[in-house]
Amino acid sequence: MSELKTYEPHKSSIGGLDANVAALLACLIAVIMNFIGGAQWFMWIVPLIFFLMEKDSMLVKSHAIQAFTLGVVGAIIYIILDIIWSAIFVGSGASLFAFGLSGSGAAWFGLMAVSVIKWVVEIIIAIFLILAMVNAYKYKEYKISWISGLTEKFAAKLNKNKS
Repeated sequence: MSELKTYEPHKSSIGGLDANVAALLACLIAVIMNFIGGAQWFMWIVPLIFFLMEKDSMLVKSHAIQAFTLGVVGAIIYIILDIIWSAIFVGSGASLFAFGLSGSGAAWFGLMAVSVIKWVVEIIIAIFLILAMVNAYKYKEYKISWISGLTEKFAAKLNKNKS
């Protein structure tokens, strides 16, 4: 594994913020959106804006693209889980909530299982974003190994389109 880069303190081109604060904000806003139902699907937008707006700081760009990629992966997972949850609910004839506990035990179990899985995904994403924020504040790069390849592809594509 390659050594992660540590940057010298410097300013971001976004509002003259210190680069570590700008990188931290890109992740912080994403982690907040991660816990807001419905906003989870769009938690990738703010880091993308930070990535596209940043002109100078590779620290900000690397943390923003990482948060963007994590947001996209999270959004895909959330959409799939929401579709499964809706299918179970509709498949049960929505009687689970309209008539109390008269619905099928399997449907209740399915709804609870999907809800727990979604909660676990939220926590995992939050942990990765918090680790990114801690590293950003220290002017350090942070890479999540299982999405770093995807992150590099997104960054290359976005930088190509920006030129």
